[in-house]
Amino acid sequence: MASSGYSIIKSITEGAQHIGHKLIQAYYQDDTAILHRSITKTCQLILNIVRKYNGQNNILVQKEWLNETEYLLQNKVLTVGVFGRHNAGKSTLLNALLYHEVLSVADTNETAFVLRIYHKPRNHHGSSCFENTEQSLSMKDQETEGHRSIRKTIKRKNSGIREKGATIDVDELEAHVPFLCRCSTGDINIVLLDTPGLSESNELGISEVSEHQLMTCAVYVYVISSQQLEDSIDTDSLRAIVKRDPNAFAERRIIIAVTRLDQYSTTTSEDESSDPDSESDDESKPAKDDEEEIIKRIHSIKEVIQRQCKCLGVPIPDDCIIPLHATGALEARKKMINLRVKKKEPDQESKLSTANERDKISQVPLLEEKLIEIATNSHYLWHYNIVRDCTKYCDQAMEKLDGSKKEFIKHEREFNDKVREKESNFQGFKKLVEVIRFKYKDGSEFSKRLESTYNEDLKTNHENIDRVSNSHLSIFENFRSEIKERKPRVTTAQFKSEAEKLIENENKSLRNDLKDLAFKQMDVVVKDSIYRLGSFRQKLGQHLATYCNTTTSTSDEPHLPDDSIISESLSDSRVLVSSNPPLKLRDILEQSKVHYSFWENIFVFFNKHFVPLDDPRRHLR
Repeated sequence: MASSGYSIIKSITEGAQHIGHKLIQAYYQDDTAILHRSITKTCQLILNIVRKYNGQNNILVQKEWLNETEYLLQNKVLTVGVFGRHNAGKSTLLNALLYHEVLSVADTNETAFVLRIYHKPRNHHGSSCFENTEQSLSMKDQETEGHRSIRKTIKRKNSGIREKGATIDVDELEAHVPFLCRCSTGDINIVLLDTPGLSESNELGISEVSEHQLMTCAVYVYVISSQQLEDSIDTDSLRAIVKRDPNAFAERRIIIAVTRLDQYSTTTSEDESSDPDSESDDESKPAKDDEEEIIKRIHSIKEVIQRQCKCLGVPIPDDCIIPLHATGALEARKKMINLRVKKKEPDQESKLSTANERDKISQVPLLEEKLIEIATNSHYLWHYNIVRDCTKYCDQAMEKLDGSKKEFIKHEREFNDKVREKESNFQGFKKLVEVIRFKYKDGSEFSKRLESTYNEDLKTNHENIDRVSNSHLSIFENFRSEIKERKPRVTTAQFKSEAEKLIENENKSLRNDLKDLAFKQMDVVVKDSIYRLGSFRQKLGQHLATYCNTTTSTSDEPHLPDDSIISESLSDSRVLVSSNPPLKLRDILEQSKVHYSFWENIFVFFNKHFVPLDDPRRHLR
């Protein structure tokens, strides 16, 4: 995926192909080289593009990560992240680097928010660097100055977050960091990042707040107490950093600082003290230990670290592990400041020398030397850090987009399969409709059977039809006789009116007389057809249900409406057996060919026998 990320970067803007860790190193091998300006422009463009398509749901990259990288880019900030488990001595170590008790420390979990400590360069005008640290301390965007006021403010904020459920956020502190005065950082702002303890991230939700800030650092200082070595090394966090930044150990940008060197013992005695490395008025004096014992402790600690961190899969350089005594260094440095500001005393130089010796033995100056080496390359590291993160976001976005593309293709295939299935189902439905139409169209076998059985039933009812017809013919004969004998003779208009009225009345009477004629053979054909149509209806319903992704049940409703003559019981011949009366003429009269021919014969009869008297065609029999 890395190559895909770089390919996207290359396609964004001219000159973007210069992005890459190796190229930046090559630039810095030449003192006169200037980094290509398109690198920062391209990184900003990447952030803008990812943010644009990220959406409100952060579908590509979490917006906190983008915001942090953009903050580092726009403010030219190089971050040194100080992290570790709670009560490891992170705040104490930072206090030692600042020469003052600025950060709140305690035996219990203390730090509850992320604090950015900005290095503020100063001109000392002949004074020692650390003498001006107090004047430079201030909370950014607040009227809080001096280490005591700042410590109280930080302590209140910690308490508010832990006790009152206040929102965990990020605060900023401006300070003059003495060791950074010994290197030139140009226009790059060095920031020390103080973070809450890792083991309490889930409880306070700190992992969501500080993870993106810690993982976007260029330099890492992992702090662990010598009392936590055997069971508390957070290899998961170190592994995550190595995965994100594989060259961090090789380039000495991860430093493992082991605090409480004075409390570490190479023996297994259970009587040794394990007091935490916290603020204290008692001066610790590691100088009492001879140099050989200190070297032995350092060597033992490094062996433990190397053994515990084998699972990281990368070698840890020996000089990346620095055991130190943060409390001793802080006390020695406070002593040096007090001696500098006091008037000259007879034994002042001696006391200052002792404090310097104690500071040196604490090994904190060794940590500062390592950080100075790193800060010297701040311009390169800042560019590398921004490029690393932007490339990572690009790769992550590509990975998400590739995953979305695969998911889309999968859904597209499923959709096309559904479409083909529905098309096949619809074709089956149309084919079944054609079959039904063919079976019941005019001239089909069913139509012929229906006409045949209808005619046979008419023959069976011939006597009844003749009887009814004769009775109605007698009425016509009587009407004719009455017309002949009527005096005076009726006019043509009178005859037409009376004849039409008679025909209308007889039409209704004849219908009533013939409507109860039974059509048994035709009834069998119709009922068998109803059964078959019910089966067809069920199949059509199943096709429609499949097409619409629904289910159908033949038990919930009959094949045809309840008022039909279909029966649920079948005979051996698959002909429905019903207790209902057989089909009557009234059920089919208006749709019968015989019916129309019958009434046609009636009108022929009237045309023959009831012609107006003045009509030449009139020929009465």
